[in-house]
Amino acid sequence: MSLNKKAFTLIELLVVITLIGIVSLVAIPNVREFIINREYRNDVYKIATIANSLRNDLESKKANATSTLPYQLANIYISYAGDVMTDGVQITTGKADSSILTTYKSTICDINNRTNPSYWNEINVYKFNIDKNISSNTNETFKNLRISSPNWACYSTDMSQDISRAWFDSYSGGVLGICHQSKIDVGARCTPSITNDPYYGISITKFGRPSIHKYDYKTSTWKEEAN
Repeated sequence: MSLNKKAFTLIELLVVITLIGIVSLVAIPNVREFIINREYRNDVYKIATIANSLRNDLESKKANATSTLPYQLANIYISYAGDVMTDGVQITTGKADSSILTTYKSTICDINNRTNPSYWNEINVYKFNIDKNISSNTNETFKNLRISSPNWACYSTDMSQDISRAWFDSYSGGVLGICHQSKIDVGARCTPSITNDPYYGISITKFGRPSIHKYDYKTSTWKEEAN
């Protein structure tokens, strides 16, 4: 009884190895880009979550634990955490009750007071920890994000206060651009990409409502995403 077994020829093996290499060259970068873009989008949405939690505290008239007075003003400041190329972005928030607001109403929203503890009952500096959960810690940051420029919003849900100002109204029609660190150019600028990479931004109204925007390369404008 004769067993006639066939094996792959050297040419067939080389063809298979070549095809695997071609597929890897195409697939691996695409998978990497998908992961980067998904995490980047999630990070931007979590910044909006921080802003929205401040708004909710004002609307629900949450009280300051020490004074028991309700919070009437909130502040969110998105800034560089340190070196613009390597240290990411940090989010500083503040909340003030009616007592603080009465004392500092004319100056509390000024640029030099946005992180001054004398003007706020509660200040937090936000980051992502290793598990991507939001916590407050002054030593860590949104490590993989970059911004077009530091900016802040200071707002009250009480329309009678009329002290809201600087609600991301200075850049790109009111939208603060946020980039993934792998997408910034050599000048560390966070701008729309020449390769049409996803580019997200955030805006905050004078009454504290955050909105996420995605840059539309066809029209060169921001388009608000449905939250």
